[in-house]
Amino acid sequence: MKLDSQITRENGSVILDAEDNICFHTIYDAINAVARTEYKGWMKACWPSSEGSDHTNFRIWFPKLAERKDGKLVCASNDCLNTLSEDWNEIVYDDLKLVDNADTPQYIGYDLIFAKEPSEGDYIFRGVFRFDAEQSHRYHHVEKRIATKVKLIGTPAHTAEILN
Repeated sequence: MKLDSQITRENGSVILDAEDNICFHTIYDAINAVARTEYKGWMKACWPSSEGSDHTNFRIWFPKLAERKDGKLVCASNDCLNTLSEDWNEIVYDDLKLVDNADTPQYIGYDLIFAKEPSEGDYIFRGVFRFDAEQSHRYHHVEKRIATKVKLIGTPAHTAEILN
C-alpha cells in the first residue's frame, strides 16, 4: 500500500499504478495528492465534476463499493450499488433511486477510479476506466478498465496520459 509520500512524481507529473495499491482515507486527500490541488474538503463523488471539465481529459471518480450483509449486496451510499469485479477490470453502477437522468449526458472520457472499500475502508486506485455503452442501459452503467498505469500532467492536473 502506498501513501501520498510514496506516489511516483516525475518532472512535475504524478504517476499512478494500480499495482501499487495507492490509497487514501478521504477524497480530498486523494485529489490533493494526485491532482495537486489544496482542498480542505470535498463532498462530491467526482473531481472536477461528474460531467468532467473542458479543462481536463479525465475525471476522478470515488465510488463507494457495496457491502455484503446477510449474503446480499447493500448500497454504501445514496441508493447507488457499486460493484467491482474481482480482477478489477469492470465496475458496475446501478442507480436504485431510478431517477430519470435521460437528459444528463453520459461521461465518456477517462475515469480514474479510486474505489472505497466496504466497512469504512480506504479509497484505492483501481486504474483507468471507460464507459461501455453496449453493456449499459438507463439505470445500469458498466465501465471497463483500459489501463492500470497513468500519468497526470499539470498543477492542478489537466491531462491524463495512459502509460500501459
